[in-house]
Amino acid sequence: MTGLILGLSNVSLAIEGRKIIRDLSWEVKEGENWVLVGENGAGKTTLLGILNGYRWPSAGRATVLGKDFGSFDLRDLRRKIGFVSSYISDWIPEEEKVIDVVVSGRYASIKLWKNPPPEEVAFASRLLRRVGCGRYEGANFGKLSQGERQRVIIARALMARPRLMALDEPCAGLDPQGREGDGKGKDRPGPE
Repeated sequence: MTGLILGLSNVSLAIEGRKIIRDLSWEVKEGENWVLVGENGAGKTTLLGILNGYRWPSAGRATVLGKDFGSFDLRDLRRKIGFVSSYISDWIPEEEKVIDVVVSGRYASIKLWKNPPPEEVAFASRLLRRVGCGRYEGANFGKLSQGERQRVIIARALMARPRLMALDEPCAGLDPQGREGDGKGKDRPGPE
């Protein structure tokens, strides 16, 4: 565990005059796993927004994957982070094909703007099977249940083979078997 994955130094964030995060310092090193626990409205999702470059600190210094905010293109950062949040579903057009939703994770975009190479489509297909949604590959995203959408978002986050995974309530909408990943059946979560 040598490399610094995340470094926040005296980070604060105010939204509409209200301090959501106040003077937070935190380091995450390569190989570490962290869990943020707190009440609703405590700022967990907002903190993950900073980590992903969707929010900018009002004060302090943020370093993610060795890059200081303000010194690089945030789109490049987002391609190296797998982000899972139920609100991503709200950004995806209902008519978007499930396979395209997953492939779009490779580019850190919501829609595909060009035809992806066949090997990326094949990898996306394997990820969908891995999360138990292989049978929905050609379906419209809007036709899926909340739990199925969440599984697709997880596959999307894995598509870029990220250096960092940021999970915001990743089990939201999943049934108990989905939360546990029972590994049974050919189209259920489990080892590939």
